[in-house]
Amino acid sequence: DYQYRSLQSQINPHFLYNTLDSINWLAKRSRQKDISTMVEALSHLMRYSISKNDASTITLGQEIDIVKDYIDIQ
Repeated sequence: DYQYRSLQSQINPHFLYNTLDSINWLAKRSRQKDISTMVEALSHLMRYSISKNDASTITLGQEIDIVKDYIDIQ
């Protein structure tokens, strides 16, 4: 059961990243820059939140990147 759950937790983010990447390429192909920007920002935020390694501090540069991605989504 543990191995199954572990594998499932790896597949779910991978599936989401692939889906976001497909949406991004469709947006780029259709020249929908706003959609592409939002999808890329969402992907960055997801990657950051999933890969965060329990560090309680981040650099100012990382924080600025997170804020920029959030603004792009809004």
